[in-house]
Order: sequence, then C-alpha cells, then structure tokens
Amino acid sequence: MNREGTGALRDLTAMIQEKQIENSLLQNELQQQKVQTEEKDKLIKELNNKLIEQEKRKVIEFENEKQEEASKFRKQYEHAVSILELERAEMKRKLQELEKQYLQRDQTKIESYEDQIRNV
Repeated sequence: MNREGTGALRDLTAMIQEKQIENSLLQNELQQQKVQTEEKDKLIKELNNKLIEQEKRKVIEFENEKQEEASKFRKQYEHAVSILELERAEMKRKLQELEKQYLQRDQTKIESYEDQIRNV
C-alpha cells in the first residue's frame, strides 16, 4: 500500500502542479486582459477628450461666425439708418423750402389783394 500511496501521492502532486500552472496561466491571461482593458479605457478617454475639444472649437467657431454676421448686420443697419437720416434731412429741407415758397406766394397774393382794395 505504500507503493500505491506513494504513486497516488505523486499523481496528486503532479495534478496539483498542473493545476497551479493552469492557474498561473489563467492569472497571466487575466492580467493581460486587465492591462488591455486599461489601455482601451485610456484610449477611449483620450478620444472622448479630443471629441470634446473638437466640439468646443466648433462651438467657438460657430459663435464667432454669428458675432461676425451680427456685426455685419449691425453695420448694414447703421448704414441704412444713416441713409434714412440723410433722406429725412433732405425731405425736411425740401418741406421748409416749399413752406417758404407757399408763404411767399400767399404774401404776394395778400399784397395783390391789398393793392386791389386800395385801388378800389
């Protein structure tokens, strides 16, 4: 029984060593997967950060474009207003000129009527 016990002990020791080797291989594989997962996570984080930065730049560019458009619109508006103010001033000048002409005409008529009244 000693031989059988010794053989069984050797078999058991060999089996334990085999399981330890399998366990070690599995631990190595698990560690490699962990490292790969960490690397993938790091890459994903970097890509996300790059995407966020791209989106921020796009937003800034969009805001700048809108500010430029608003500035152009403001300049066009101010130009239109200045033209309207010039036209208004010209119309006011013409209106004053017409009023002056009508007043002169009315004054001439009044003087003519006064002359007619005196001559009567």
